[in-house]
Amino acid sequence: MDPQGGSIQSVLRDFLEERSQDLSPPEFRLYRHVVLFLELCINNYGHRNLDEASRHRYERLYRDLDSGRDFFEVFGPEHLLPELDFFADTFLKKEVHTSDKVVRKAKDVVGEIRGWLLSRGYLTAEVLDEHQERSRIRERLKRRLRPLAREAARKQVALDHGSLSEDDYVALDDHLVDRVEPGRVWLRVHRTSVPEEVGPIALPKDLTRHLRRGFTLCCSLGRLRGRWRLVEFSEVHPRG
Repeated sequence: MDPQGGSIQSVLRDFLEERSQDLSPPEFRLYRHVVLFLELCINNYGHRNLDEASRHRYERLYRDLDSGRDFFEVFGPEHLLPELDFFADTFLKKEVHTSDKVVRKAKDVVGEIRGWLLSRGYLTAEVLDEHQERSRIRERLKRRLRPLAREAARKQVALDHGSLSEDDYVALDDHLVDRVEPGRVWLRVHRTSVPEEVGPIALPKDLTRHLRRGFTLCCSLGRLRGRWRLVEFSEVHPRG
């Protein structure tokens, strides 16, 4: 799947190098901005779609004080495909302050990267078709889970997180589901270089019935009187 043995970082650099040959300087600068944001997205959120063995490998490399390697340095382009839609549809719109021009161009650049990966042999047409079908299934599941997430959000606590100690607060992010039981969940969070399990966190049973290990919850948490509670909760992301 990765015939040239390249990392995501090197593959994206090759893509930009080729595009620089036939784009005007202003257009190329726009492409480069999009790819820089894509790399930021991948390094922040690529771990969501890893299986357990790959996740442990990445966390070990990330914690290594000598190498401290980012996601796009460790993994090849087969891990890039699941992030492209998330980047264009969610990350740029919700988490990045940039120009409308960059946001509009991102869809085009993502489409070109996908086609470029296919033409260079990093993907096959079959793999791309399978990915697109999984994406459609995942989107249908996300739509079904949104009303349940809104119901859970109505039970979140209103507090100023500045009143909590660092140990009692988990900042808003996409946190991995580590364990699920009826009516409660444990999340794998990264407050330091060493991930930790936080929970249990109470959630409606109708929601936990659909959750699986490796899904992510976009939420922040606070610990009040020894119990972890939702402070913010917006969406469930099924695994890649």
